[in-house]
Amino acid sequence: MNFKRSFTKLVLATSALAIAPLSVAQDEEPIEEIIAVGIRGSLASAVDQKRNSENLKEVIIAEDIGKLPDQNLAEVLENIPGVQITREAGIGTGVQIRGTGSNITLINGVATVGNGNGRTGIAFEDVDASIISAVEVIKAPEARTIEGALGGVINLRTIRPLDLNETLGSVRLQYEESSLSDESPYPRLSGAWGDSWDTDAGEFGVVISGSYTESDVSHFRPRTDRDNLTLCVDPSDPLFVAPSTCAGAPAGTTHFLGAQFLNQVLTNQEYVTQNLAMSFEWAPSDTSKWYFDAIFNDQERREEGHRAQASNISRLQGNADNSVTGGVWTPGNNANFTGFQTYDLGTMLGPNGVQDLGSATLVTQGTFTPLQADAAREAGILRADGSLVDGRGAPFLRSSSDASSRLTDSKMFRFGNEFQFSDKFFGSAEVSSATSESVESNFDYTMNFINPNSFIANDGDFLLDGVTPDLRDENGTPYIFNLDGNITWGINFADPFAPTPEQLLDPANYVNDSGEYRYNTRDNDDTTFRADFTYDLDWESISSIDFGIRHNIRNSQRLNNDASWGRRSELSRSLNASYISDLLVPMPDNYGDGLGSDLFVSGLLMLNPELAASPEALRSAINAARTAQNADTAGISIPIALIGDLSEDEGEFFDIEETSTAIYAQANFEVGIFRGNAGFRYVETDLDSTANVDPGTGTLERTTLSNDYDFLLPRLNI
Repeated sequence: MNFKRSFTKLVLATSALAIAPLSVAQDEEPIEEIIAVGIRGSLASAVDQKRNSENLKEVIIAEDIGKLPDQNLAEVLENIPGVQITREAGIGTGVQIRGTGSNITLINGVATVGNGNGRTGIAFEDVDASIISAVEVIKAPEARTIEGALGGVINLRTIRPLDLNETLGSVRLQYEESSLSDESPYPRLSGAWGDSWDTDAGEFGVVISGSYTESDVSHFRPRTDRDNLTLCVDPSDPLFVAPSTCAGAPAGTTHFLGAQFLNQVLTNQEYVTQNLAMSFEWAPSDTSKWYFDAIFNDQERREEGHRAQASNISRLQGNADNSVTGGVWTPGNNANFTGFQTYDLGTMLGPNGVQDLGSATLVTQGTFTPLQADAAREAGILRADGSLVDGRGAPFLRSSSDASSRLTDSKMFRFGNEFQFSDKFFGSAEVSSATSESVESNFDYTMNFINPNSFIANDGDFLLDGVTPDLRDENGTPYIFNLDGNITWGINFADPFAPTPEQLLDPANYVNDSGEYRYNTRDNDDTTFRADFTYDLDWESISSIDFGIRHNIRNSQRLNNDASWGRRSELSRSLNASYISDLLVPMPDNYGDGLGSDLFVSGLLMLNPELAASPEALRSAINAARTAQNADTAGISIPIALIGDLSEDEGEFFDIEETSTAIYAQANFEVGIFRGNAGFRYVETDLDSTANVDPGTGTLERTTLSNDYDFLLPRLNI
């Protein structure tokens, strides 16, 4: 498994950010004060915030705007103890806190919504780390902490305008180059500007930050299964040895594990992320501050997969008992193995003590050549009508393309006021909205290559004209392979039955095998009102009391559309690729770069993966090709199947509305060296769930079920 090799080629950054003045003069004589900035300052600030927190909280603060320790937020969080991440093609995606992914993601304290069915919030790959100034991970919730997380709460903070004492300016340009991509370099651009002003109407502040990021990851996945037990000796005649499959095997070998199939998969994951964050603050007096935040996230995520598969090669090696319909047979010279390895299986503790598991012999190198009519006839597996007993030619070659895309548009707005009633009584009230609209589309399409230089077997079942069996849509292609170390294989062009490179690029030599496509929408939104209050007591050991209320309405809707078409085993009933030639592209030829080998498959045609973004156009094009082929072959073929319209999968539709009200109260205390808080959070929830349900009549009816529940959540942190 190899991933792309990328390097940062250019970094251009200018910034000026001051959170505190460099000198303070309160008395007649100036007192010089040294403020730590940069990395040292950010570490000191993070330590102070963790020390002053009354619960278990971890904080990472950017040394400067756009300078968190990693480009990806999931990878930023990996630096925190107790946090683990999952990676996809080498890039951090999911986050687990204390082993669970059931966490909540906030931005400036506002609950976000995800791009799918999950409730944890916005995906980390949808937010560029360059617009985030600090990351908080709350591992031990307080009464005032939003409910719903099993592991913890992750709060992403942006720069607050009125914290600025000097103008903020930052521009950062990077690019990423991949030797395995034809479209690199990939840019990463981020910038921020902010300032604050004292006026007669109070103090105003504004910060605007944004980013644009492109990324590409190449993922190489060769695969084979070696679980096909092949015999070197016929059990009914120990003196008989199958020479083609066992020549070169270690002395005394009676059986070995052959190759089941050979796969070559190349996947490209492409990301385009655009983020914009804006914050406005106005403090008309020392006891009041108004604020408004707006954050926009636009994520385009595409994945394209290209696959070549050598199938049915196990038929050339014989089965575990070397039997097929018609009796015992040998594969002749169609499988020629030239390399083997013997693996020691070790020992295990059994009921009679330590048992030696022995060893296993595996094939590592060799060739396969197509089973031709004469060889099949000699083997007794060819019928008189010219069809194979098992109904297939072997081995055959398939090309597949699969593609998926997720286009997500997320928005978050927050408007509120922080106020002070007296020297001891403080409060805040805000209303917020978070929305996410996602469109997910994907398809996969497989074609069978019909080798014009090899024997094409009859089907033996479907009669084309009532008398003549139709030909199979699978056909033999020769291979050469080497499984010693890496998994490498390719077309054996030295074989007399091999196709030419020109024949591989001829659409007329391909037919449709199967395909499906889906087009799904996910819409989520959350609207919240909350009010929080703090009263400083300084009574006994209790330093303050916090209390408040939160009311929110969350909606989640899912709608799936899909269609599929299955394969036809007969050539005359399969869509010929010459009718969709404008939809085809050659398979990428850089697979060997990822494996470091010259032995790989290239030059195959496949459906263009970029068509995943327009499934309706794809359906229309293939249906038009089907109509044209049926017209051209009228009278000699049975029409191929029509590809259906995108249709709603009514059984998977749902629309959920959840209304929750929470009240909380907590007392913050300090006793000697101990500091903490104790309190409760009470939550009431009303749930309305709408889905298509079969009431027993055989048809689906849209039905809404309602439910309600409440929880009392005691909290204690020391």
